[in-house]
Amino acid sequence: MKKNAENAEEFFCKECDFRCCKMSNWTTHKLTRKHQNRTNLNEKMPKNATANFSCKKCNKAYKARNSLWYHESKCNVTDVDRLLTDNQRLLSDNVELRNFIIEQSKLTAELVNKALESSKNTNIVNSNNNTINNNKFNINLFLNEQCKDAFNFTEFVKNIEISYQDLENNAQLGFVQGISKIFMDNLKQLSINERPIHCTDVKRETMYIKDEDKWTKEVDDSKLQKAIQTVSYKSMGKLMEWKQENPEYQDADSEFSKRCIDIQRQSLAGSERNIYYPKVIHVLAKETMVDK
Repeated sequence: MKKNAENAEEFFCKECDFRCCKMSNWTTHKLTRKHQNRTNLNEKMPKNATANFSCKKCNKAYKARNSLWYHESKCNVTDVDRLLTDNQRLLSDNVELRNFIIEQSKLTAELVNKALESSKNTNIVNSNNNTINNNKFNINLFLNEQCKDAFNFTEFVKNIEISYQDLENNAQLGFVQGISKIFMDNLKQLSINERPIHCTDVKRETMYIKDEDKWTKEVDDSKLQKAIQTVSYKSMGKLMEWKQENPEYQDADSEFSKRCIDIQRQSLAGSERNIYYPKVIHVLAKETMVDK
């Protein structure tokens, strides 16, 4: 209760946002159902109560329902404000993806240059030379006769399709095991003689790859590294598609948004590329070892 400049008493009800200068009006207000409901609700509310009532417009939380009602009657946040916030998040995602694509394009260019440099020294496996015998096993005969109808490696990688389950596996297994599983799941759909990749020595990671209709010994792992990078790109593309199809991604605190962050972290090698890529290659070597 306050007094104005003319010493007249002023009555103010905080719960109802009601003001008056006459005692009769003040007494009448206190007897209204609105006032009694609000004051009774606040009296029942414990001091240590948690904020369980949230504004749907701005997400502010309140301990009492009447406090929320009073706030909502004056809240100026509109759907337009929320839409602007969502658009800002989408723009941020697009900038991040653009930077990622630029960085990966540079890595691709480096791999292409390495492949061109090493192609001059590539050992081509054919029936006339470079015959490798290991415990009487003729790798040349195996590749050029038994595996002559195998798929080209570039075509095989191009046809790999990433599923939502593959993304979940990446988040759960990590980059090395997740990406390796994608390769092996697709290789296992082919017979041994149709596969475009074989290993003859796991310890030395001696790998043979068929591309451009001929079998060659992988000298510097450039083709395998490029393939791993391609599958990583495909995983990110599938993740972006999943985000656009799922409205839960608009909520940064939703379980789906948090899962997307884990998937993205485990689908990209990033600065650990020189560590993760060789590990994936080693897994592929073990899984594609020729049964001599």
